[in-house]
Amino acid sequence: MAFDVWNFPFHTAGLNKWHTGDPAMQTGPGGIYQKESAESRAKYPGGSLNTWDIQLAEHQGASPYQMKQLYLRAGQKKVRRDTVAGKKLLADYGGIKSPWKFGEYGNYGMGMKDIHGMEGAGWDLDQITGARQFATENKLNISQDVNDWIGMKQDTEANEAAWKTNLQTQLSDLTDQINEPVEKPGVGYSAPSVVGKGGTRTARLQTADRGSRGGTKRWKRSSWSMPTVNTGGTSGKASNSSPVNV
Repeated sequence: MAFDVWNFPFHTAGLNKWHTGDPAMQTGPGGIYQKESAESRAKYPGGSLNTWDIQLAEHQGASPYQMKQLYLRAGQKKVRRDTVAGKKLLADYGGIKSPWKFGEYGNYGMGMKDIHGMEGAGWDLDQITGARQFATENKLNISQDVNDWIGMKQDTEANEAAWKTNLQTQLSDLTDQINEPVEKPGVGYSAPSVVGKGGTRTARLQTADRGSRGGTKRWKRSSWSMPTVNTGGTSGKASNSSPVNV
C-alpha cells in the first residue's frame, strides 16, 4: 500500500494498536487498524498523534521524509502533537532537509502547483528536475503533468543547445575561410586588387610569346637613312628636288 500523507487516518489507528489478526476488528481501509477509543476522542477532539499512528505509517511504507510530513500534516489536521510519540517523531525526522516545501502547494506530492511555485521563485530547469529526483527518492506522488512538463522543457533546451552548437560551428568554419592565406600571384596571373582613390581595380601583367609580333621587335624600325641635302648652287637654298628620307 502506497503511503498517503494527505489522507492519513489519524483518528483510526487506535489506542489498542492496529492489527490484522481479528477480522471483526478490521474497520479501516485495508482492514489493518482499529478506531481510536471514544475516551481519547472525548479528551482530544482533534485526535492525538500516538505510537500506533507512527507504526501504521511505517507499515504503509512511508519514507523518512514522509514521516516528517506526517508530523506536519498532523498539525494541519489539528491533531495533538505534544505527545511522547509526537515529540519522538519530530526528533527522529524533523531535521530532514528538502529542496522544496511540497506541502505548501496542494497535497504532499509534486504537482503543477509546485511547478508554478518553483517558477515564481526563479528556479531553473535543473533545480526543478532536482526537486523531482528528491520526490522520487522519497516516494512522493508525482503527477504525470509534472513529468510531461519537465520532458517538454528538456526537449526545448536540447534543441536550442543543438542549434547554438551548429551555428557556432558554421561561424568558426567561415572565420577559418576568411583567415586562410592567399598565394602570391606569379607573372601571367591576376594580381591582388589595387585599391586607390578611384576605387578598386585589378592589375594584370602579360608577356608576349617568344617570336610573336607582339614582342619587342614591334617597336624596332626596319631601316634608317640620313637625309640628303643638296649643297650646290649660289642661292644658299636647298634644291627642291633634293629628296629627304625620313
